[in-house]
Amino acid sequence: MPISPKCTYVSRSKNIQGREIILHITQHDKITEITVKYASTNFIHRQLVTLSASALFIHILMVFQFINLTVFINILCLLIFYGYILLTSVHFEKVIIVENLGYQFEEHYNYGRSVRFVSWDNVKSVFINEVLSKQRVLYILAVLVSDDTKTVNNIIPLFKKIMPRLQCLEFIYRHIEHLHN
Repeated sequence: MPISPKCTYVSRSKNIQGREIILHITQHDKITEITVKYASTNFIHRQLVTLSASALFIHILMVFQFINLTVFINILCLLIFYGYILLTSVHFEKVIIVENLGYQFEEHYNYGRSVRFVSWDNVKSVFINEVLSKQRVLYILAVLVSDDTKTVNNIIPLFKKIMPRLQCLEFIYRHIEHLHN
C-alpha cells in the first residue's frame, strides 16, 4: 500500500539558460524527495525526430550522389556526436533525504541514471557556492561530505546539469537545512 505524502510543494521557474523547470518537493514522515526537472519533455523527442530526419535526408543525398563520400562522412560524424549529446542529456535530478540515514543523489538521463548515496553522519554542511564560469557567476547548491577513512572533505554539487536559478536554490537550501538541523 503506497504511503500518501504528508506535504507536497510544486513550483515552476527557469534555469540559467532560460528553459522552464519544475521543482517538486514531497515529504513523508522521515523521507523528503526533491526533484528538479524540465517542464517540457517533448523537447527531446522533437530533437530525436530532427536528428533522424537529418540522417535520412543526408543518406538520400548520398544515394543519389548529390554529395561526395567525404562530406557524407563528416556530416554523419556530426550527427552521431549530436545524437550522443542528446541521448546523454539529463531529464531530471533528484535528492532523496532519509532523516538519520542519508542522502541519495540521482541524475536520470534519457537512457539510464546515476545514483550516489552518502550517509547522514558524513554530511557536514549544505551551502550555496558561487562559481565563475565563462565570465558568469553561477550559483550551485553543494553538500560538504567527509569520509570516515580519510581526512579529506569532498564537495558534491547538486542539480549541476539542470542548473536552477538562485531563487530556486535558496528555497531548496532552506528546506534541506531545516531537515538537517
